[in-house]
Amino acid sequence: GAGRQVEVIKKYHPNLKFYLVDLAPTLYLCYQYLNSIFPDDIMPYTSTREGERIQLTDERKIAFVGNGDMDRVSPVGTSLSICSAVLGLMTPVNATKYLEKMSSYSDYIFMIESRGDNSKGTYALDDSACLDDFERIFDGKYDLIHREAAFYPLSVREGFGGFEMMMWAKS
Repeated sequence: GAGRQVEVIKKYHPNLKFYLVDLAPTLYLCYQYLNSIFPDDIMPYTSTREGERIQLTDERKIAFVGNGDMDRVSPVGTSLSICSAVLGLMTPVNATKYLEKMSSYSDYIFMIESRGDNSKGTYALDDSACLDDFERIFDGKYDLIHREAAFYPLSVREGFGGFEMMMWAKS
């Protein structure tokens, strides 16, 4: 997205490090937005293009990482990954690949995603990832430690299968 979630979290927890993983056009928009708010905390996106790994060593920094480079992310310490309304736009096969990479460095994963496969018609998908897929993907690797209906309007939006907030912890 545009980086608004990061903005809010960073204002309450200024010493956290953020690795934002997304498609290039979205990262550019997010970079411009967050750079206008936190100019001293932005790692130039050009610096994540090269090197074996992407690792923030200074507190307060924000890195921008393309989806194809997410396997190079190497956080220090405990990490939380957040997926917000993105996995339901993927097939279960692609969501599995994405979550397997993410689980290599995430201690916790927080999701706001659809509980059912109802969103496939909304986006003309043949199949879309949902809670059943996440449980299969995380089987033995993560435990679902909390789950509840997402905030309005995502929890009741027609055609999206009812969004839920889910917190997963590494087993």
